[in-house]
Amino acid sequence: MTVDLTNCDREPIHIPGSIQPHGAMLVCDPTTTQVVYASQTAEDLLGKRNSSLHGLSLAEVLGADAAHDLRNAAAKAGGSHMAGVLLGVSLPNLDVPIDAVIHRHKDWVFIEIEPTSIQSSAAKDALDMTQNLVRRIGLESTVDDIARIGARLIRGMLGYDRVMVYRFLHNGAGRVIAEAKASHLESFMGQHFPASDIPYQARRLYLVNTIRMIGDVNFAPVPLEPPVRDGAEPVDMSFAQLRSVSPIHCEYLRNMGVAASMSISVVVDGELWGLISCHHDTPKVVPMPLRVGAELFAQYFSMQMALAERRSALVAANEARERLGIIAGEIAPGEPLDEALSRHLGELSSLIASDGAGVSINDSWTAIGRTPPPDDIVALVEKVRYLADGNVWATTDLRAIGELVGDYGSEVAGGAGHPDLVSFARLSAAVPQRRGIPGGMGRRAGQANRQWSLG
Repeated sequence: MTVDLTNCDREPIHIPGSIQPHGAMLVCDPTTTQVVYASQTAEDLLGKRNSSLHGLSLAEVLGADAAHDLRNAAAKAGGSHMAGVLLGVSLPNLDVPIDAVIHRHKDWVFIEIEPTSIQSSAAKDALDMTQNLVRRIGLESTVDDIARIGARLIRGMLGYDRVMVYRFLHNGAGRVIAEAKASHLESFMGQHFPASDIPYQARRLYLVNTIRMIGDVNFAPVPLEPPVRDGAEPVDMSFAQLRSVSPIHCEYLRNMGVAASMSISVVVDGELWGLISCHHDTPKVVPMPLRVGAELFAQYFSMQMALAERRSALVAANEARERLGIIAGEIAPGEPLDEALSRHLGELSSLIASDGAGVSINDSWTAIGRTPPPDDIVALVEKVRYLADGNVWATTDLRAIGELVGDYGSEVAGGAGHPDLVSFARLSAAVPQRRGIPGGMGRRAGQANRQWSLG
């Protein structure tokens, strides 16, 4: 399909048919280990310029010892799509050792190869660095502190110009909750971006493949050969590290002034909680040992985030019970419910982070803070009563319930429907070098309203 701004949310990014050029890929039959597809970079990287790789066994391409070690690495990884890793492997006829990862997905075995770009002690150095990061992050106990220290540690480990921690909100939008950056860069701390900036298929891949690097946004994709036959299934690269990248996403990054990036998924309770996003002003390929270390760190980071959120929820629940107990104790026996609720509306609204609250009982309306205009309340209450149908009902976008809501819909419970929450990245894709707008996060887009509750 031809990809443009109107259909990039349906782009089949898991089957690009090509890879990034800083490595090579072999796609093998799992039964015979014969090479069925190979990237155009494979022959140069493996020193076999005068022979075709297709139809050769993995042992013939890499040597019997390396092929044996790769199979063992895959077995130790413990799962089909879990990657086995080999670092600093020496191959016949090659002067430079290679790093390799191997995984199996669907009908294929994937071997991804990159030249070893750092000294032989790199694996141990990366392990030591990862251990230090894990120990340091373990000292923090709140979400904000874990994110703040995590951004600093990842930047120190990987050397990117900017590292941000995004947290996904209830409506799929995201917010930058931590940032570590070079001094010359503008800060994106606290800014928001809409859910549409990360389409569904990209979020799925972030969930299953937790680390993703783009070495150079201006790269020329390297196709697999031979081309897939008509009627045959495309090669699914969902778990491949070298998988090529959507041209729309590369344009997205270029418009931000970013030349290289890495995304590390934060997964909590099986859901995509957020991302650790790394940006660099010049092309940058992070060596494989450091990527493996970053992935391990992210797993521990995710566990710490889960613990911090549970701890925060427990504290909030205890505080809510105490506040409700105080409110209940101040209600006199026999006091009418509408009077009691109206009198304690301020205390009740403090139980939820909100800009306003209102209570409607027996056609009587009491409100504090930012709420709909009184003249619109009767119609709104009737609509909400109909939608709730005797149950608890909530929304983060009042305008979604129909034409009933007037202009105040963008001021009260604006949420996902806030008029400023548009995809700046997609708007900027046709405009070169719009620096300072990270992933669709505009200044005004960062001002989405809090929830508004209707009692």
